[in-house]
Amino acid sequence: MRAYFNFLLLFLAMTISLQSYGQITGNNVKVLNLTNNAYTSGASFFVKYNSHPQIEVDTFYTFECWMYVDTRASGDYPIIMDRRAVFSLFLIALDSSSSGGDYRIRFVARDNSDNIIASVRSSGKNAGSTDYQTDFHKWYHVAVSRDATTTRLFINGTLVDESTDTNFILSTSVTEYLNYGARYWGSYERFIDAAFDEFRYSDIARYTSSFSISVYSAPHDTTGDPHTILLFNFDNSDFTNTTSANSYTALYHGTPGFIDWDDAGLDEYLPLPIKYIEPLSAKEYEEDKVILNWATATEENNDGFKIERSENGIEWQNIGFVKGAGNSILTQYYSFVDSHPNAENYYRLKQLDYDGKFYYSNQAYYSLKEKKSCTVYPNPCSDFLQIKGLLPHRKTSAIIYNAQGQFVKASPSPAQIDIQELPKGVYFIEIIHFNSKSEVLRFIKN
Repeated sequence: MRAYFNFLLLFLAMTISLQSYGQITGNNVKVLNLTNNAYTSGASFFVKYNSHPQIEVDTFYTFECWMYVDTRASGDYPIIMDRRAVFSLFLIALDSSSSGGDYRIRFVARDNSDNIIASVRSSGKNAGSTDYQTDFHKWYHVAVSRDATTTRLFINGTLVDESTDTNFILSTSVTEYLNYGARYWGSYERFIDAAFDEFRYSDIARYTSSFSISVYSAPHDTTGDPHTILLFNFDNSDFTNTTSANSYTALYHGTPGFIDWDDAGLDEYLPLPIKYIEPLSAKEYEEDKVILNWATATEENNDGFKIERSENGIEWQNIGFVKGAGNSILTQYYSFVDSHPNAENYYRLKQLDYDGKFYYSNQAYYSLKEKKSCTVYPNPCSDFLQIKGLLPHRKTSAIIYNAQGQFVKASPSPAQIDIQELPKGVYFIEIIHFNSKSEVLRFIKN
């Protein structure tokens, strides 16, 4: 029994972890499109310094965003992010040695006269740097991250340039506003013609080497991170957002326009090619059969879904294929029946693009051996835990284990269990039924 419980405990821990990573509902549904003609309409937005002095960073910082550039006028250097007399992140023209594309990216530190005093760039011009091709009408993740000694520029997670120049310590104390999409130096100028998503401004070095990120990555979370100073994920049609560190409101210059993903007219969508409106789930279909269900809100270049099953959550086998809708902005509902399931079953979807790329969904679990009949409530609980679903007039007992699988207490009558003396945390309760079958449930003591 204990061996069985330990297996379930491991499964539950894996499931909690995998679902927290793989769950992809609730993603961004809007982007900020500053303008389609930046040089005449002049749209941008900004954060006031006097309301948010915490935007003063110096030795450790990370500035990052997703961006989709439409055009860049010859001789112009449109701004991604700028703070007067402190730093600028902006577009530059191709160097003579560039290998193609439409523009490059540069990050500079400035003195109080607006002179450039330190620079990293994606054009390959600096010794040891990389020429990273960037094209119009494509999404790119751009990040500048500095630790105690080094400033690094990343494009789509690739380290393209770095510098140990101490002028990148942004120690200049000013009261100038933080501008996005333009700069202000007596007047607004250098407007960018681009769409943006997931602007994040942090007081730590989030990236010190190349990392994995793509248009299919989940958006930044808005909670639980005290190092996020400002975060604009544009889920709503305003400039207000809240993180665990601060609440703030940004202001706009000009008339920035929010647009729906499906109406954006962009070649690629963020953050995923498939947006699930219902994650993968598994339940009993008929006797000894399991039905899988999931639904998508949008699809892009979706060839279909391979259905994969595992007995242990480690080794997987393909058991079927469901054709996708290709490109769709309508809700699509899918199902698949596993007619020959194992006793223990883990399921996942391997979503396939037409170009051969693939992405895994969340995992779903179903056991033919142990069909849960009980639930615990309230959950979380602080005093008396109750078990719902017990068969009347049948002898049932319960054993509580902590998150490490260690015995905590036993109860010969589990209808109501006193947990007031338990420390706060995650626990598992094993319900042992009259027929010696058992099931394990998870609860939180608060």
